[in-house]
Amino acid sequence: MIKMKKLNKKYLIVTLLAVVLCAAKSVSPYPDFSGTWVLDSGKSDIKNQSLAYKKIIVSRQADTIIIENMLKATNGADSSSAEKFSFTGDVSKKVLPNTSHGVDTRYRSIIRSSDGQSLIMKERNELDAKGLIQITYVTDIWTILPSGELMITSTFKFPDTTLKAKAVYHRNLNH
Repeated sequence: MIKMKKLNKKYLIVTLLAVVLCAAKSVSPYPDFSGTWVLDSGKSDIKNQSLAYKKIIVSRQADTIIIENMLKATNGADSSSAEKFSFTGDVSKKVLPNTSHGVDTRYRSIIRSSDGQSLIMKERNELDAKGLIQITYVTDIWTILPSGELMITSTFKFPDTTLKAKAVYHRNLNH
């Protein structure tokens, strides 16, 4: 009888240990950027509002992330674009027709920061304005704040100047 109790106790401990280890592996060490995020202009530091997305929708599937951006264009019209990224740093290419200036070709990649707590999006834009090509670079760092808000700090490098911006978004739970 004593031998049976020891065996049951060992079995219980091994089973509990296995459950705990499985549960620990299923929890992602990375922050969850999924959801609909709405710009909070009051908490943001953006000198040129046309540079900030007014709404971002993020969904995650295994090792990929889909980001849909809603932007208020300089002419006041809303525009949106969606792109799918892998966390391997692969570059996506998107050609955006721009009738007023020419053709804008955008190259983007996304990686996790070394500590895994942020996403880093690097972007290179080539605007071909009737043969004159202007190249700009953008680096966005996405971080979930302790308040649960999303903060995107951006650096825009134009040929003649560099701009910095901080956009803060709250998660819209209604969508």
